[in-house]
Amino acid sequence: LKLICLIITNNPSDRKHDEHVSWWPKQITWEAGYLDAGYWTPTAESWFQARMRSIRDGTAKPKNATQW
Repeated sequence: LKLICLIITNNPSDRKHDEHVSWWPKQITWEAGYLDAGYWTPTAESWFQARMRSIRDGTAKPKNATQW
């Protein structure tokens, strides 16, 4: 999962107030969520496809840990 969870630093000039955002949830967030059944489910696939569409069409934004 680390390969698809690109972390973007919002404020590189001010490391004190750094915020990490990502296009996909980090592994720990994924594992704590309702979509992690221990294997890839049809529900997870539907969520993934919808997220991918929104990224491609420009309506998605990277999210921080709280937003995920």
